[in-house]
Amino acid sequence: MDLNNVDDELFAALREAIYKYELVLFKGQHDLKPIEHFNFVKRFDPNAPDLHGHGTLETVRKTHKGAPTLLAAVRLPNFMEFNRVLISYPQVSTHMIPGAPGVRLVAAGYQGKDHYGLKDIEFRTSTILNTHANPPTQEEIDAGITRFGRWHIDFAGWELHAPLVTALRCVKLPVGPEQTLRWDDGTGREIKVKPGLTAFYSCEQQYAEFSPEEREMVDNSEVQYAAHPYQWISRCKQDSMGITIPQGQGLEMKPDERPQVDESKVQRLPMVWHNPVTGKGAFMVHAIIAEKLFIKKTKNSAVQVIDNVDEVRALLLGLMKRMVSPENVMVAPYEEGDVAVWNNRGMDHTFIEYPKSYGPRSMHQVNIAGSHPPS
Repeated sequence: MDLNNVDDELFAALREAIYKYELVLFKGQHDLKPIEHFNFVKRFDPNAPDLHGHGTLETVRKTHKGAPTLLAAVRLPNFMEFNRVLISYPQVSTHMIPGAPGVRLVAAGYQGKDHYGLKDIEFRTSTILNTHANPPTQEEIDAGITRFGRWHIDFAGWELHAPLVTALRCVKLPVGPEQTLRWDDGTGREIKVKPGLTAFYSCEQQYAEFSPEEREMVDNSEVQYAAHPYQWISRCKQDSMGITIPQGQGLEMKPDERPQVDESKVQRLPMVWHNPVTGKGAFMVHAIIAEKLFIKKTKNSAVQVIDNVDEVRALLLGLMKRMVSPENVMVAPYEEGDVAVWNNRGMDHTFIEYPKSYGPRSMHQVNIAGSHPPS
């Protein structure tokens, strides 16, 4: 199969397969043109804007200025003063492929003299040493110990609708021995993983495995995301499984530390989103940027508003952590040239850090801000 050339009949079959199986690997797409990569994803949502799920690079520069995350900075200095708060963070960078502005280079390390028109680009990526509350040591990471980085949906959480699908093309993988991925939650759980891969779990499976009482609650409840959410959490540290921010940190940016808020851009969404092909429900909450919950235990119950962020995270962690277990997590076995395409409104995923000594990683990512909200 060649994703450069997909007619309407074949696309209809592929769309059905992706929504049925949630994640599909297309092997051997070494010659996929970046613009055809983008065009393939756009066919899932023809009315969507020609815009990455997190917006343009200019949007990233403007709305994430001062936040120490992978999406937050584009070749900014090591220190940024933002509304009287001085933040220190490692340089990170974000780049789009020239000639295909909807294709984002997600990478680590030096990308060579010319990577699809990008010259002499080197990525300094975020690391669990900086983003986890109690990370492994640098020596452990260098020896092959790793963790789940941050479980998430590809979703800005602010202003833009969540992309329908994400397509991630593996251009180059790091080279090194298998790593040991640890939960570090006191259970002793660990698995072996090849370097440079991405982990997934099904939010449809998660919803299906809830108790009847839990399903009724999430069916009738909503979540509100913080304004400028990635700035909001930029000083916070995550738990050892990459699911949540441990309680009691109190490091979220205050309203006067963030840009002015247009309330019309704040997103309040249902907790359950539905598959457009199968109709199955999925528990879709981007837990680390959730600020407020509107809980209805039954259809006819009064709404309980939870606006204490520690209580928000505790409730969501109780629902989500059971899915992050060896029997439920799949580390996608893609190889160089493969394209992983998944239902972004039905899956959670995370990067898995690897030692810098293993060399660079190059991935082309396409997800497009949705034309409509999930339902």
